[in-house]
Amino acid sequence: MTMDAIARSCGISKRTLYEQFPDKLTLITEALHHDGQLKHDRLEKIFNNSENRLDALLNVYTEIRKQVSHTSFALVN
Repeated sequence: MTMDAIARSCGISKRTLYEQFPDKLTLITEALHHDGQLKHDRLEKIFNNSENRLDALLNVYTEIRKQVSHTSFALVN
């Protein structure tokens, strides 16, 4: 993964990408933080909207299965 490839896939110039993220590590760190926050928010919503603990547990299980099914196995290697 290069900054060129990231910029190209986002449809922006590499210069624009570097204006937002000074380096690849910062970009990856921010992306992981954002993803983690989204997951936290979804789980919090599940707990707040569940009728009981079993309902919450089943909904969390469903959410985790959904997240895993969208995981790229290319990241494993």
